[in-house]
Amino acid sequence: MASTRSGAPNRTDVTPSDSDVLDIFEKLFRDFIVKRLSAIPDWEKRYLPPEIQESSKARHAQEKKMADVLNKPDYTILEYINFDAYCKIITRRDTWSEHFESIFQIKNVFTYKMDVIQSLRNDIRHGRRLNHVNRLRLRLHCYDLISQIYEHQRPNFRRRALEKKLGLVPPQ
Repeated sequence: MASTRSGAPNRTDVTPSDSDVLDIFEKLFRDFIVKRLSAIPDWEKRYLPPEIQESSKARHAQEKKMADVLNKPDYTILEYINFDAYCKIITRRDTWSEHFESIFQIKNVFTYKMDVIQSLRNDIRHGRRLNHVNRLRLRLHCYDLISQIYEHQRPNFRRRALEKKLGLVPPQ
């Protein structure tokens, strides 16, 4: 592993943990959904199914009670949407055709990748280790979806940087 001038390990040369990969993916994905839909007035009411609105509002209210005690920031309601809800939001008929089909193109492929990521995410978040194949599968599906988003948003998207960020390129 390379090191900085001070001799400390250079964090960029370390393969990210499975949890790090999920954190990168979830943050980017949530931000993407918000950015894509938030320009529309009342988008939360229009595009979030009622059960998702209710559960995220309930989780937000519960957390808000402890926020002051624990000195936590007040996150938006979207921060409390369960991971499986992302796929439900995006694949709703109106949401998909109006906002996401041009990016992800094939709904069944998108849904499959999200289902795989969700299953592996549950293992990781509950302390279960992934085998080598599933570690790669997690990275590849996250990479595929993130690169589709980036290709749509950034004309000069560089795949190699994303590959490194997700640990698809071995550390130098």
